Amino acid sequence: MQDRARHERLSRRTRDRAAVMLILGVLLVMPPFVGILASDARIGSVPVTLLALFGLWAALIVMAWRLSRVLGAAPDDQETKQ
Repeated sequence: MQDRARHERLSRRTRDRAAVMLILGVLLVMPPFVGILASDARIGSVPVTLLALFGLWAALIVMAWRLSRVLGAAPDDQETKQ
């Protein structure tokens, strides 16, 4: 029973982290926040703003992948009932 309660807490925290990640990701790609990065600076011929957006996008994908691994590793409630 204690293991199941621990798993529930971990699962709830992981879902909370996923929700926070979603909200943070949406807020960071909104125009007011992207405007902070806006500049004429370039690395090679690529604008820094574009690199920052793709970097943020890549970071969100990696975090989502890690969270999905944690949620996917959790035992399924349907299997434990049978």
